[in-house]
Amino acid sequence: MVGSQDGQLMGFLGSALYQNAVAWHVQRGRKVIPLEPRVEQLLALNAVAASGCTVEEIRTALRGNLDAFNAYASARLDLFQGDSEEEYPPGETPPREERAKTLSIDGYPNMFLVSPLIEFTIMRSRPSELEAFVRRYRIPNASKHSKTLLALFSRMNER
Repeated sequence: MVGSQDGQLMGFLGSALYQNAVAWHVQRGRKVIPLEPRVEQLLALNAVAASGCTVEEIRTALRGNLDAFNAYASARLDLFQGDSEEEYPPGETPPREERAKTLSIDGYPNMFLVSPLIEFTIMRSRPSELEAFVRRYRIPNASKHSKTLLALFSRMNER
């Protein structure tokens, strides 16, 4: 099963459908940087495994919803950009062992839309499962994070 998902996922990440989504974000100023292909593959597989979604389910959510997804992903990426230390009050810094290891990011790996796409897929079909995905994917403050994503998705669908 994992081997099958692995091949399907890599095929999807190389597909015109996914690459059109990446190109849309690049045209709007997001920089995509090369990442070791196996590392990128493992990161994407980890996200899909945590989601409980199939690659086909993710592909189906994107097909026919590219504009809605791009709008969601752009708003989501903007919302959380530079948001790593939010749990500390202004003027306080986290203890050394809790500080982020990444000091700066020069761009995004090609698979940077996988997590927003999984969130989009889950919120379209079974929003009550979003927090469980966020927890399994080990995003800090999972409850708050998932509520923020659901509110963003809801606002975007009201338009």
